[in-house]
Amino acid sequence: MLEGLVARLATTGSSIYKSLQSREPESYDFLSYDYLLHETLSYYTAMFESIDVILPRNHKERINVEQHCLASNNVNIIACEGAERIKRHELLGKWKSRFSMAGFEPYPLSSVVSATIRALLKDYNNGYGIEERDGALYLGWVDRILVSSCAWK
Repeated sequence: MLEGLVARLATTGSSIYKSLQSREPESYDFLSYDYLLHETLSYYTAMFESIDVILPRNHKERINVEQHCLASNNVNIIACEGAERIKRHELLGKWKSRFSMAGFEPYPLSSVVSATIRALLKDYNNGYGIEERDGALYLGWVDRILVSSCAWK
């Protein structure tokens, strides 16, 4: 699916594809735009699939979240760079490093929180998953991690 979209952008002479091909990765990202596009599309495909199973596409709450959160995130990540790029999806490892350098220490997560989230997820769909490792809690859809959480003091 993703490869088809990228191929379609390339064959239509899309300005988005040309722009992605001609840009050099920013020094702070160390990522090619092809990789960034692929990861962004993969992540948001999983995100939308996870929403599909709990809210119909014409549901008012879903439309609100898609328009005001997800759409602006997508545009910001793919189309903006430098000072214009205000949202950055970064790996948990980078955040852990920042917190450690700032003098914070990891704080153990409550097993009650993990158990409660597991119980709640069972009510939605078996595609959702939760994993606890390395002092963090990971929420995912099928085989893709969507969000991670950890505590610091």
